[in-house]
Amino acid sequence: MQKHIAKEKTKRLALTTALVAVVALASQDKIKDRSAYEFFKGLDANGKPIWTSDVKEIHPVFTDSNGASTGGVVYNPGIKRYILTSFHTGPGQLGIFDAPEPWGPWTTVAYYDSWGNMGTADFGLNCDFPQKWMGTDGLTMWCVFSVYGDGAKKGINGHDKFNLVKATLSYVNYEERWVAAHPTNNAGGIASCEHLVLQPF
Repeated sequence: MQKHIAKEKTKRLALTTALVAVVALASQDKIKDRSAYEFFKGLDANGKPIWTSDVKEIHPVFTDSNGASTGGVVYNPGIKRYILTSFHTGPGQLGIFDAPEPWGPWTTVAYYDSWGNMGTADFGLNCDFPQKWMGTDGLTMWCVFSVYGDGAKKGINGHDKFNLVKATLSYVNYEERWVAAHPTNNAGGIASCEHLVLQPF
């Protein structure tokens, strides 16, 4: 994978979610060429990623048995972590996860079943943290989100609007925090004892 990291500026990373997330790499000049893509196949015995051109060998980097929307992933340079967001059902059911690499291992930052006091009916469409709207230390981020339907009209009423909220992250010791009992990591293990917690916003 070192060759991929070294060429990070000339590569595009695609990570999509629909119950699972996958990672694909291609050179910028071949982004429209399907044959140029390499897909994450899994980890070797040393925990290094294995890449394949065969889409049948693709391995998910993220799964959530409760469901996953077409969420977003962004690299937060201040904390040197990837942030993944995904609605697991309706507009109030939001999961936020972090990992040291795009392929994980993912740990739960926050897992809401009534985020913003919104309901379960209809859709949580997207929740993204644009990199340009992050503090230099990475601990302040602004979230742009979109929700739709009757459930989204409850609580903060984010239905069909431009929604912007501030998120504040803080480091906590892993052993001292409660971990949501939802499957978030198919790669296994925890990256370190320090993780991020999203303060209520």
